[in-house]
Amino acid sequence: MYDVILGCIVSFAYACFMYPKISKKHTRIRPSFKNILYKGSIIIPISKKNAAHIHHWIVFLLLVLCCFILNKTIPLCVFSFSICMVLQGLCYNDCFNIICKNPYH
Repeated sequence: MYDVILGCIVSFAYACFMYPKISKKHTRIRPSFKNILYKGSIIIPISKKNAAHIHHWIVFLLLVLCCFILNKTIPLCVFSFSICMVLQGLCYNDCFNIICKNPYH
């Protein structure tokens, strides 16, 4: 039980520190790597005009789903952290907007 609470508290602190309060803003720490990360967001080019924005909630959902599919156990605090990050990411009004303008061109 304490692991679940710890995961929730850490995810809340991480979300407050890293992610903006409103959508369409960038993270507080903004690393960029051409064709992968743009100002802290995972953005993968699809064409010269469009790119796919992989939201953080998708990344954490894939982590949890992969562990279930591969029948691997993860620590309960990591599981609760991931679930809380999925829920937090779904609170943005643009959470299902995957296709965006390609920022690399």
